[in-house]
Amino acid sequence: MDEHFAVRPELLVGARLRLKERRTTRHFCSVYDGSLVSERSSSEQSWHLRILIVPHRREWKFSGRNQITKQIKTSPLLQEIQSDLRRRAKQSVKASAQKFVPTSQRVYGVTMPEVNELAKKYKSGGFQLTEKLWKSGAFEERMLAAKLLRFFCKKDPERSLRQVKRWSKDIQDWAVCDTLGMQSLKPIARLSAEDLFAVSESLVKSKNLWQRRLSLVLVEELTKYPEHHARIRKLVARLRSDDEYYVKKAVGWLDRNLKKRIGRK
Repeated sequence: MDEHFAVRPELLVGARLRLKERRTTRHFCSVYDGSLVSERSSSEQSWHLRILIVPHRREWKFSGRNQITKQIKTSPLLQEIQSDLRRRAKQSVKASAQKFVPTSQRVYGVTMPEVNELAKKYKSGGFQLTEKLWKSGAFEERMLAAKLLRFFCKKDPERSLRQVKRWSKDIQDWAVCDTLGMQSLKPIARLSAEDLFAVSESLVKSKNLWQRRLSLVLVEELTKYPEHHARIRKLVARLRSDDEYYVKKAVGWLDRNLKKRIGRK
């Protein structure tokens, strides 16, 4: 393997690139799992090519006859955050995260107090920064994206709800799921309760276990308000017989919360 082989080739997945061939024919293609798939309607031809990264140039090259002529742009702010995460990363923290969040994928190894510190530092980054962090895909990057959304979800509640619902398809672990459900929309939970229930009621039917868990975690904040208890119980009832461990845990969690709230009346 070449020493410049991309450490994170998954960053290319879904990227649209312009290629230039020897015959000067130009067309667009998309990158899927390290393969180039032509978008020309007349052909299903695909190229399985080695991905090489040229250090410090943000330019991707491929072996064979094709060469990328359009660079992939990365946000300077995203690069700054990633550099900060790498600087703070510790192997012991990474090992701990992989133990307690076993389904997480790429992990830097940064503690949650430090991720919270970064959230405060970059809270003015706005919706665009959260999207870039989420797409980048590492465990701490997605945790940070979910935490950042809380700071400005009030500016555009509808956009925030759409964003959380869209992101829910990508969830891979309970920690990101619960941060997204409990923190991202907390400032708008009560005022946007109807919209929150609409999202939950659509996710509760999903085949994706993390979306089903999220359907309950999203309304956890609303267990504080008796007027919403009946509707929450209906959501819980729909998942009471769910076989997935992480969904069962969410069912038990909401059951306990509802009992506590009733006991405080």
